[in-house]
Amino acid sequence: MKKLIRKIIKNIYIKRDFLHIQQSINMRIKYFLRNIYNSCWNKDNKLNYPKTLQFPITNKCNLDCIMCNIHGNDIKNEMNIDDIKRVLSNSIFCKVESVGINGGEPFILKDITSIIETILDTLPALRNLYIISNGTIPNCPDKIKEIYNLCKKHNVKFTLSFSIDGFDEMHNEMRGRPGTFQKLIHTLDIIKSNINLYCDSINFICTLTKKNIYSVNELEAFSQKYGIQITYNVATEHERLKNDIKYQYYSLFTDKEAKMLAREFLYSKFKQTHSKTYYGLFRYLKDDEPKRISNCQFLHNGITLTPTGDICYCATHSKALVNVKNSNVDIKKIYFENKLYNDEIKNTYCDKCSHYMGALTNEGYKDYMDEILKFSKRPMKG
Repeated sequence: MKKLIRKIIKNIYIKRDFLHIQQSINMRIKYFLRNIYNSCWNKDNKLNYPKTLQFPITNKCNLDCIMCNIHGNDIKNEMNIDDIKRVLSNSIFCKVESVGINGGEPFILKDITSIIETILDTLPALRNLYIISNGTIPNCPDKIKEIYNLCKKHNVKFTLSFSIDGFDEMHNEMRGRPGTFQKLIHTLDIIKSNINLYCDSINFICTLTKKNIYSVNELEAFSQKYGIQITYNVATEHERLKNDIKYQYYSLFTDKEAKMLAREFLYSKFKQTHSKTYYGLFRYLKDDEPKRISNCQFLHNGITLTPTGDICYCATHSKALVNVKNSNVDIKKIYFENKLYNDEIKNTYCDKCSHYMGALTNEGYKDYMDEILKFSKRPMKG
């Protein structure tokens, strides 16, 4: 009987070794094909017509997050619906397939439903709408339901994301206002009671900082029990949010212990999900200085329109190319003629930025592949 059990166990390990070899071959084939593609077809890094529009529709916000300084931005000269329609009618936006709406807090605007309707009516190629909210505005669920109905009429998929940076009091501390967590959960309870009336998909977004990393496992346990998945990112300097003056308060790179905990947490998420994004974030935190091994999914295919009408490349580090609130300038011409500035952003900031983590670079994919194969290998026992 012992011999039979030993034989069965040995066969299991042989099968595992075979699967490991098969996985290794498959990943190395993918790596080889990636190199061919990047060498032959993806080497000019030219600007394309944007497929993604980041549109923070307001600088107004009812919270005061530790990693954000948006309250220093202009709230008196934001675009109205007519401005938005005129700007988005420019041909530079004709191939935009995805729009990300954020702020500030989008639902602080009384006319948000009309703004979204204008966006849906004006962008001919739109297929996906994303809204990020803090979930604390009282009539938020009613507005969300109206927006979802508009999206369904336009055959646009609607994804709803709620910011959550800790469980209970930690979230309140991160967001700078008491009762914030309770207000968010109240909104979510309404939406979850009949989610098919509100959106196509829903998720949490958590920004990791030196403050909340110590209790992130508590938040992870809450999200699993509550039934909404969390996507994690890392707080970084942000041109539009003017948060450089708060860097010492939020950055993981100013606290070795917090950075180590975040690195270990992201590695555990990588092992759990095999996510290339989490591996990229883990590597971003691995060394003393931030080092990016992921391509930017926004660099050559994205455009940003700010609440006051500035046109930028990325929302994170690009300065305004032009302001279009009160002018009819040729946005397309300006967008394509500033390629050298786009290259300057890449060369100056991209390596130190944790936003818009896309596909891994060739070097990054090789490291990812080696790491996957290292922890998935099972030694054969006799």
